[in-house]
Amino acid sequence: SSIASYVQPKFASESSYSAADRVLRAAAASKLQLMFRKKQSYDRWFQMKLELTSKAGVMMALAGTAQGRTGFYLNPSSNSVYYWIVKETGEWVESGFAEFPFDQYKDMETALRRLRGKVGDAE
Repeated sequence: SSIASYVQPKFASESSYSAADRVLRAAAASKLQLMFRKKQSYDRWFQMKLELTSKAGVMMALAGTAQGRTGFYLNPSSNSVYYWIVKETGEWVESGFAEFPFDQYKDMETALRRLRGKVGDAE
């Protein structure tokens, strides 16, 4: 036996799988492709929205916040997140939350989604 036989990975040919397994493998591949395309699409949309708000000179509302309403906003020039309170009069008031990096916001948002999922499962 040569060294090549140890280095070369051995994959089963597609025909060695049952018809049911091939259907499951195709469905899994399709789901992965869908998830990848969805992420790519979201990233392009987010970048476009960020560019438009930056050109307009305004902060961009983040997930869970409607533009012009109380919530989290991204400052495109500093890539920092702020929480703004918008009064009924339309006045914007700083919340007193410290500014923090967008990456930290994404981590926090992910943790909150997981927590919401666990709370929803418990109910």
